[in-house]
Amino acid sequence: MKKLLLLLSLVCVASALYAVVYCPPPEWVRTAKFKIPKQNLYDETQWNFLTEWMQYEGELWQIEYGSFFPHVHTVEESLKTGQQAYLHSPPTVHYPEAYATPGYWLCEYTSSGKTYWITALHQRG
Repeated sequence: MKKLLLLLSLVCVASALYAVVYCPPPEWVRTAKFKIPKQNLYDETQWNFLTEWMQYEGELWQIEYGSFFPHVHTVEESLKTGQQAYLHSPPTVHYPEAYATPGYWLCEYTSSGKTYWITALHQRG
């Protein structure tokens, strides 16, 4: 009986560590409305924009969009410019695979080398 309980507990732990997380489809990601702007501390032309936490198939996700806006200097201006730029920045990876980072699962919807990036974040644990 003890061996069975030990085996079951190991299976549960392994399942939690290797949980499969599926990225939301790009059509859903494209509906993002950004509320939280963040200017890079070291490069004032770089801005990242976050949505509030949104629900997709019972899971909470946050969408991040980032790019460079050399002529933007205020938070209000950044939100307006960033949202407009997002509409013209299509995902280049349509079926990303989620990968684990400390605290989050990430789904990257753009390939490296682009001047913008689109990422979906899902809290781990």
